[in-house]
Amino acid sequence: MTFTSLTGLLNTLSSLGLAAFVFSKRPRHSTNQAYLFFGLTVGLYSVGYFFWGLARGEAEGLFAFKILTSGIILINSAYLEFAFSLLGERQKRRWILWACHAANLYFVYATFSLQLFKSVAQKNIWGYWPVVENLFYIYFALWLGQFLYGLFNLYIGYKRTHGQPSTQIKYVFVSTLIGYFGGATNWLPWFNITLFPPHLNILVTAYVAVLAYAVVRHRLMDIEVVIKKTIVFAGIVAAAVSVIAFPFALIQAVIGKALGVPDPFILMALGIATAILIYRPVERVLVNITDKYLFQKKQEIKVILNRLSERVVTILDLKQIGKTVLSTLEETFRLESAMIFFRDRKSEKYRLLEYFGLQPNEFANSVKSFFEQSDISNFLLNHKPILALDHFDPQRVPSETKNWLGLAKARVCIPLMVDEDHKGLLVLGKKKSDQEFAQEETDYFPTIASQVSLAIQKALLVETVLEEREAKIKAEHVAERVRFARTIKHEQKNSLAGMESPARFLSMYHVPDLKKAFKENDEEWFVEICSKIDKVSQDICKGVDKVLDIAEASLGGMETVEQPFRKISFKVIWEDAKESSGVKGCDYESTMPDGFAVCVRYAPFERVLENLIINANDAMKDRDQRLIRLNCSYSEIDGKQVAYFEFRDNGPGISKEIHDKIFQQGFSTKPKPDDANLSATGYGQGLYVCKNNIENIHHGKIWVESELGEGAIFKFWIPMSGNG
Repeated sequence: MTFTSLTGLLNTLSSLGLAAFVFSKRPRHSTNQAYLFFGLTVGLYSVGYFFWGLARGEAEGLFAFKILTSGIILINSAYLEFAFSLLGERQKRRWILWACHAANLYFVYATFSLQLFKSVAQKNIWGYWPVVENLFYIYFALWLGQFLYGLFNLYIGYKRTHGQPSTQIKYVFVSTLIGYFGGATNWLPWFNITLFPPHLNILVTAYVAVLAYAVVRHRLMDIEVVIKKTIVFAGIVAAAVSVIAFPFALIQAVIGKALGVPDPFILMALGIATAILIYRPVERVLVNITDKYLFQKKQEIKVILNRLSERVVTILDLKQIGKTVLSTLEETFRLESAMIFFRDRKSEKYRLLEYFGLQPNEFANSVKSFFEQSDISNFLLNHKPILALDHFDPQRVPSETKNWLGLAKARVCIPLMVDEDHKGLLVLGKKKSDQEFAQEETDYFPTIASQVSLAIQKALLVETVLEEREAKIKAEHVAERVRFARTIKHEQKNSLAGMESPARFLSMYHVPDLKKAFKENDEEWFVEICSKIDKVSQDICKGVDKVLDIAEASLGGMETVEQPFRKISFKVIWEDAKESSGVKGCDYESTMPDGFAVCVRYAPFERVLENLIINANDAMKDRDQRLIRLNCSYSEIDGKQVAYFEFRDNGPGISKEIHDKIFQQGFSTKPKPDDANLSATGYGQGLYVCKNNIENIHHGKIWVESELGEGAIFKFWIPMSGNG
């Protein structure tokens, strides 16, 4: 077997072995599936390389290169799939991936149809190499481009991420660079460059080794390998074989011939004694090695947990406390699962604050429910010392609690207490290394428990203060709004009283004039006086409706003014709203069906249009041309016949983040007024009134669709029936 074929065999076994291992750990995960594809293509290439190393003629060399080249071509497809799956961009790049796959499949076909090369020839002393056709140069350019494109995106992903994901991408970047560089040295003879032997193909195995290290050390592809005991056991066996088997075989084979063969039972006794002597030293060495390179060293645990204690007391958010504690403990002890319960001060029940390793969510919730609905919580919370099941008599645990501990994958339960008051429970699962929690590790738990308990208590106190403050502000806000509404209502009633004089003027002067014109048979004067009376009467009625509507909206709908629904020409309402708004210098465009009519309460509905016009004009104040466009139509929504409206302006638009807020009473993007009691302004009332009048009075719906820089579109509809 040549060095070349041996290299191919080694590359095949290593790449296929790692691919099978990765796939077996998470067979349904897309990244692991992509890596299986990658490993298989590297294996196909390596198998071809193996057969090429054994080729003794042109026919065998040509056959080997067909397999080898097919593997090289497909490696790029698998490499891109794996890289973008790892980066979480596979869906985003799917069209590029499909284009690369299609091109690569064509070149596989070209390989077997002898379009890339038709024959092989002896080049230097390194065996048979293809005699390439013109199509090969096109393929090589595509091969190189695909490789560089994937490498570039891995580099960008590495720069954009932080922490463990960044480290994982770095190892994939470095390992694939090593593997591709080693494999790429085989391209030289294709271009008739025979100065350097293509022996760096062994770097493919180096690529596998680097990637395997990333899997073990940095949980690449979310694989956690339980290998510590395996390594220790295998190391001890290897040491026993090296120290015992070989020397005693030598004794029996060499020394035995000179001095006579010793009794086999004596050799067995010597071997057992030697194994006993070397077991502990070898175990200590291997444990220290695995602790150093694969698992957290014990002296580092103290530093990390002390750092956690210092950090967690500065966090005031409950959720963040849970995440910080569990993520630190997971990394420190390499836990499979953990959870934190805390006691809700309002319900006096224990709530699941944070957890990991319990999937799916329904399973975690079932753990929580089981905890609450039984005497389990009483046992665990009344058992004030830390319950470490690795050092606890299982007979002392009630059967129901045992069941819950099994369901929760628990190995350690740590009560969280402050001054004999239970704040919660910290539950740790087993280690991924299958090791028990050592006594020196559990000695750190009381410190962690006290710090976490204090942090939870402080966060709960802060939460209580914030809730009380929010409730106080809300109460003050509501009280201020009520006072404001009452002030407006009082002022509007005064305005209504001021309308009494014009009404009496009509009665005292216009009516007598009307009678006089009638008696004198002055028809022209009679018609003129009637028109004046009609206009003044309509203005007074509309003013009354508007004042009552404002008062109702200001009180948040606490006083409902019942007005009848009437079928009215929308064009009349629209023109009245434009006039009532007092807006000047604004252009209007409107489209509506012929005879378009709506069934509404006139004053509230006209108020909606008026407020929208005023708001739009304010928004467009910096525009050279202010334009309002209104589109109206009949439509069917939720099985109802409705009148549908779209009100547009060409202002600066409204940020999506505040779409739901702009209809709240008191919310406004305008500068806040200086008057603290708001009695001098309608600040934050206009759109609230619109929503109230459309949805509560007319049983319709109003919403906004807008983006910054593109103007605002207010859409609303009301039922044609009038009562929803």
